Amino acid sequence: MVLDRYQDIIKGHAENFKEIFGSKFIYGNYKRNVKDKSRYRSDFPLFNIASDNFYIYQIYVEDLQSNIRNYLINPILEELLKEYGYDIEQYNLSPFQFIFKGNDTRIGVRYTKFLYATEDEKELIKKSIKDFQVDKVINLHFSDDKEFGLNRYCEAVNICDYSIKMFLDEFINENLYQYFFTTLTTVIDEMQELIAFEVIPRLNMSNLAKARLELRENLRVMDFHELSYDLQNKCNNLEKSDLDIICSNIEKGKVQVLLGKTDFAKSYLTSEYLYKAIVDNSNFDYTSVVAGYLKTIEQFLYRLLEYHMDIDGSEKWIKVTKYMAKGKERRPNPKYPNDRNKQQILVKWHNLEYMDTSLGPLINYIDENEDCCEISKDGKTILTDLLNDYRKSVRNGYFHKHNLEDIEEVRRIRNNTLYLLCFLIGSLKDFDITKFGYLDFSFNDFYHAVPRFSINIPFYIQETKNSQPKLMKQVFEQEAERYDLDGLLENNLYFAEVVDPKKKYKYIADVPKNDLVIFNTNNVPYRAEYIRGSIDDGLDIKVEFYKQE
Repeated sequence: MVLDRYQDIIKGHAENFKEIFGSKFIYGNYKRNVKDKSRYRSDFPLFNIASDNFYIYQIYVEDLQSNIRNYLINPILEELLKEYGYDIEQYNLSPFQFIFKGNDTRIGVRYTKFLYATEDEKELIKKSIKDFQVDKVINLHFSDDKEFGLNRYCEAVNICDYSIKMFLDEFINENLYQYFFTTLTTVIDEMQELIAFEVIPRLNMSNLAKARLELRENLRVMDFHELSYDLQNKCNNLEKSDLDIICSNIEKGKVQVLLGKTDFAKSYLTSEYLYKAIVDNSNFDYTSVVAGYLKTIEQFLYRLLEYHMDIDGSEKWIKVTKYMAKGKERRPNPKYPNDRNKQQILVKWHNLEYMDTSLGPLINYIDENEDCCEISKDGKTILTDLLNDYRKSVRNGYFHKHNLEDIEEVRRIRNNTLYLLCFLIGSLKDFDITKFGYLDFSFNDFYHAVPRFSINIPFYIQETKNSQPKLMKQVFEQEAERYDLDGLLENNLYFAEVVDPKKKYKYIADVPKNDLVIFNTNNVPYRAEYIRGSIDDGLDIKVEFYKQE
């Protein structure tokens, strides 16, 4: 079969790539040469801008990408095109990877990682069409086909953007892409494993924002029905009415407090960041990651206690510390009336230093607080049982002599942590997220909804709920991304009001003062809309943004 022949071509070049690239690590002084080259990577080596490992890894990545291009992707595409009947006329003629001919049409192929070409790139492409006498240029993107399709915006009929899937579907065989993707992913993963080298980026404001946005998306699509708590002992299941209450509160976005600026949110975000950075490392002590998850639960319960002291004047009690000043009001624990070590004190701000706010007493406080939860009494019992199981299995199990090196156990603790946090947040009565460090992501949402270098795309932007939409174009000149201490964007985004949708502005100073519109955290548009794709291709998709209320 023809498809089998195509697959054999892909497989053969994949094996050849493994032999060529893999032999570098087995024979010769490749690793030593990489280390020597890394000494000259920094423009300012006197200043410790990045670690040595960062520069070493840069060289590994550049070399791997060069080998992927020259010994894997290019040979595969060339031979597939030849097998189909095309002529490969030229190879590696800048800016083209190769040029192929079929049906009296010469097509130049160039690889790009950007969905929008700069003005300089466009001029270079137009010049190349003339210099190399090609009829058409394909900008080939190795990106997710769905995301790519939504972000296309083509201006010229002889300059086209293709994802690798679209290219294979149109020019080779529409059933080939999955085999191509799976085979190349496998062999590249094997070479990365051979390198066995990874850099964990610093947790700076930029990386924190990216980690927070990724976590936010995960929480947005999360379904509590699909979560579970891994409990060794049997536990009753939640009633449907309780499950509905929890899911309803989660759907209202209350779980977004895990992205805020409170201590518990920072602990959770840090643990999620560390987990993803080191999850594939074997022989690693993961105790530090688990500690963050435990702190998240403990700090959330403590913040809940503080919140109740602020808004609730009713009588509530918690275990007293061992050392308590005379004259403070206390009482025996109703469950243990004869145990002096479990006496309780009124939950008041002036008693805070005498209140035992470790995890166990905080769980008991939730258990005995009849008014804090919206779910049933049975549901609340399940919640406190799971919290106590978590306390015993995590805090008492992994913070003594032994290291935690079992990644599957870390995954279990991570999943249990998320389940408990959602259970807690979804169960609470009158839970005001603005009192729990909630962050407004409206500008972040708008900023990331706007394609980069999109000066050709007309936008219809409604600045306020009661205003009319205005036609605007993004200015090419923009500020660099800057982040505040919470990891949120604080730079401006510049637009210009226009009458002609083809009008463009390269510099901010070129925009008339009355037409310049500046969006930022203090000025987020109520609604924005634009078209992704090319109408000629039938890929015109309206994209809308609404400000979070």
